[in-house]
Amino acid sequence: MYENARATKLLATHCLMCNRPLVDATSVETGLGPECRKKHGFLEAQTAPQWELVAQFCPPEYMFREGETAREVVNRLVYHAALGMDKDKLCRVISAIRWLGYTKMADRLMSRLGDVKVEVVGGTIEVSAPYSDRFLYETKWMGRRWDPKRKVTIFPEGVRHRVWEAIRASYAGKMLVSHKGMTRI
Repeated sequence: MYENARATKLLATHCLMCNRPLVDATSVETGLGPECRKKHGFLEAQTAPQWELVAQFCPPEYMFREGETAREVVNRLVYHAALGMDKDKLCRVISAIRWLGYTKMADRLMSRLGDVKVEVVGGTIEVSAPYSDRFLYETKWMGRRWDPKRKVTIFPEGVRHRVWEAIRASYAGKMLVSHKGMTRI
């Protein structure tokens, strides 16, 4: 396979969104396949860029250059993310993509790359995470309920702080996606 050749180590070989092999030049250049570029809002921004926030979140080595458009910066960030980077830097890149106005793409990247997802819905907290004996033990007496259709564990909102403590203890080092964004636990 071409993606294992030494010459391709500096090229994006798989789509950042769906992980399928990239087979055309534009896809390799952008780090996204043609369907994902259309489907996930890569072709146009959903909001105006907020450059001061981009400067705050963008890793220094990927920082925007004078005269560059938001689209050009996003293109470079997605390409480097597709090449592979550590999860802490990836969190910052996804935040920069969001502040550049590409919110659909940032949301999709967070949902695809996050290990643990937490959502507050009405009076409950919904946690979607890989199986962990420790998490089950830590949350044993919290009134949890398993929803097999959606594959989420549901907790009453009153135990919010204890659920966060259990997540920190059980999934240290994993990536967390919540309404506040993406971060390392």
